[in-house]
Amino acid sequence: MKKKFLDYSMNLIKEKNNYSDIKLAELKYGLEAFYMLATKLLVIFVLAIVLGLFKELMLFMFFYTPLRGLGFGFHANSSIECWIISLPTFIIIPFLAKTLSIPIYIIHIIILFSVISFLFFAPADSHKKPLVNTKKRLINKSILVIISLIYLFLTIIIKNELIINTLMFASLWQAICVNPLIYKLFNQPFNNYKTYLKEV
Repeated sequence: MKKKFLDYSMNLIKEKNNYSDIKLAELKYGLEAFYMLATKLLVIFVLAIVLGLFKELMLFMFFYTPLRGLGFGFHANSSIECWIISLPTFIIIPFLAKTLSIPIYIIHIIILFSVISFLFFAPADSHKKPLVNTKKRLINKSILVIISLIYLFLTIIIKNELIINTLMFASLWQAICVNPLIYKLFNQPFNNYKTYLKEV
């Protein structure tokens, strides 16, 4: 199914455009990412509905997506590995956010730890897509830290336990994803933009 989607899409692009091989490779990479994201989301949404976690899932995705979009982070080495990581993440985290009662000072410590991680390690690019633009990196880091501090402030003024837990888990999971240790664990290079700049 994936191959058919990619072949059809790439043939359509080639017919209507005269792109270089490098540009076509970038487009194919983007289409692969889109296909994986769409199929994963469909399965995750269905599971969340069946398990009664749809509201919690949507809340987690709402708070996590801006962090991921700005901070980037670890990507699995293969499609299967991605499935193995994504399914538990997007089901177990909403479940924990719904069921756990965590002391507020622990939540504040975890979010502060996340902010510090973002200051040191974000944005964390991948070897397939290094983020070489220095200005872009600085802007992403700055906005990411600001959003994280807003999350911390929200945990102080909001009394809803589900929202507070979700803010914490979203921050924590993104902090894990940008940490060099997770890259090392999966045998991936970190700070890929530095390698790219050396090569050019």
